[in-house]
Formats: sequence, structure tokens, C-alpha cells
Amino acid sequence: QHAYHPETRGRGQNGFFDIFTGFGGGTMQLTFNNPNKLAEWEFSLDLNGNGSLDFGFNYTKISIKNIRTESASMPFGIRFGGFGKNFGGDFELSYFSQNIIRQTCKYSLDGGPDRNFSFYGNDYLTVKSFNLAGDLLIRFSDQVVQPYIGLGIGMTINSISSPYIYQFYGSTYKKPLDATEIGFLFRIPIGVRIKFGDSAYFFGEYRMSTNSISFDRDVKR
Repeated sequence: QHAYHPETRGRGQNGFFDIFTGFGGGTMQLTFNNPNKLAEWEFSLDLNGNGSLDFGFNYTKISIKNIRTESASMPFGIRFGGFGKNFGGDFELSYFSQNIIRQTCKYSLDGGPDRNFSFYGNDYLTVKSFNLAGDLLIRFSDQVVQPYIGLGIGMTINSISSPYIYQFYGSTYKKPLDATEIGFLFRIPIGVRIKFGDSAYFFGEYRMSTNSISFDRDVKR
């Protein structure tokens, strides 16, 4: 979820070109799957709480739920679009990044019951995302104050990194995780545009968004 407080410039009566930045956080669902089993040491996670990282391959699925994240850097982007009387659309190029922070959350093993688990640092996993997205918009007024809501989809290019997770580099299995993957973005923007003069606008926008990504550690077993 991102709350934007951007600066913006408008062009034409119904068209716009926006430059924005903002802040935000959210939650992450993180799942590891392997039918040939997973071990604690691969992820540097003491899941069973015995005080050490087990080397036995005991699990086929590790799910960590509702992980809180914060922005690893300030989001920024540009977009252009336009409105008719009430309906409009836009296209956007933007960047944001999310980092897992220190916390206690829930996890499950092989679909079992939820248990408590703690991240003891702020850098377990970071996702940096470049976004190409478009929105369909409904504007409720074309006067000075113009509230609107939208529905958007897009593609993301994601850099996924972790100093704690193993992946294969050729035939060598080692840390850190460093992967680049394509994701799918779905979002609902809610905002208001305020008109100044004939061609200038200020806008504030809140976004509910989901970025769905799969990544492969190239595990050879």
C-alpha cells in the first residue's frame, strides 16, 4: 500500500503529465516450494526453534505470512493520460522497493498449523520493482477539485535479493540470492486532483496494490 503526495504538471484541458514521489509500506507473503525437500540452512531460518540451523531436508513447502515491509527507497515515477467528462486513463513508468523489517510473524510447514517466527534484522529480503502499468479511471467532477478512483494492471521487472538465501551459480550453491523476474501488478488508485489555473494540477493518491512474483533459485536436486 502506498500513499503518494506528488508534484504534478498538467497539459491541456483534459490531458495530464504527472511527476510523483511518495512513501509507503505493506505486507509480503513468501513461499518456498520443492517436492525434493527443503532444509533450514538453505534459508538461514531456525524454523523449529531449536537454536540451530538443521541440515536435514524435511519440508516440501515453507510459507511465511503477512510479513510487514517498508520502503527501501523513495518511490518515484512519471505518468501521462487524460480524461473525458468522467472517464479517463493513464500509462505509468515507476519504481518502488520493499524490504522485510524486524518483526514476529506467522509461518507454516507443509500446510500445517501456523506458528510464530521472528526476523531479527531488517534486510532478510529486498524486492526492487520497475513498473509499466495502466489505469482506467472514473472522475467524479471536472471542476477545481476532482476526486477519482481507478483500476489498474501492469507488468513489473523485479530484482530480488537476500544475503541469507542460497541459490545455484552454475554448479556452486551459495549465498546471496540475486534474481531478476517478471511480475504481475494489480492496483486500485484512489485520489483527488486540484486544478490551479488553466494547466497546472496538484494531486494526492492512495494505492492498494498487489505485485505477484515467482522466482527460481535454479536448485539442482
